[in-house]
Amino acid sequence: MIDALVFSRNRPMQLHCLLESIKRNTNLSKIKVLHRYDARYSDGLKLVQSANPGVEFLEEANFEVQVKSFLQGEEKYCTFFVDDIVVKDRIDFAQVCSVLESNHQLLTFSLRLGTHLTRCYPNNAEQQVPNGSINSGFFVWGWKGASHDWGYPLSVDGHVFRRSELEGWCNHLKFKNPNQFEASMQTIPSTFALQDHCVSYVISKIVNTPINRVQEEFKNRSEEVSIDSLYDSWMNGERLQFEKIFKLTNDGAHMPVEIPRGLRE
Repeated sequence: MIDALVFSRNRPMQLHCLLESIKRNTNLSKIKVLHRYDARYSDGLKLVQSANPGVEFLEEANFEVQVKSFLQGEEKYCTFFVDDIVVKDRIDFAQVCSVLESNHQLLTFSLRLGTHLTRCYPNNAEQQVPNGSINSGFFVWGWKGASHDWGYPLSVDGHVFRRSELEGWCNHLKFKNPNQFEASMQTIPSTFALQDHCVSYVISKIVNTPINRVQEEFKNRSEEVSIDSLYDSWMNGERLQFEKIFKLTNDGAHMPVEIPRGLRE
């Protein structure tokens, strides 16, 4: 049905939160984590691995080669997550794939967008929800000419793709990390000129919680919460209580959310 590739760097507490929310709220069974962890954070990653025996963990060696290898997998559909995402509501991936299967004019199925998203956090700007149609809990809109997140169909934050299409679009791209991968994807929109619509649920299913940043090449906006502070809390047994934000009505695909922490049971 569908494979998921998660990108993670030095954030075991947030990665654990994402994986637990996937378990709780989806029927996704094939998950790979492509990780790059510095020595200080490696013991924290081992704790995540031990808690997720059904997840395949791949240490980053050659990012581009490993991503392109993932795109050559057997399942017809694929998606990507970054480790500061939380799945906040139930997702039936069989339903998601069925929508794409039946509607070839749709470029991608976005799990992060919904008609309540009126702010673009990365740009610190208001964004207009585009005109579209609502049917059976789904929202379809034309992404060309839409503003901010609504005009950004090639995202690695929970967008579902037809795997063979995405492999063809990306086979000539060059990139070394998740940010470069997503940025390079923005150079190929003319490839799919006929697929000028996207689909999402009316209410978004995931939210990106940009509380910190783990790279300096792209100065993505974040709340700059200390990675080391979170790591120390993680190693002391604290866990993010992600269920506290289930059903959250966020105003943007990215939204700073204070997720409560508590000691593991």
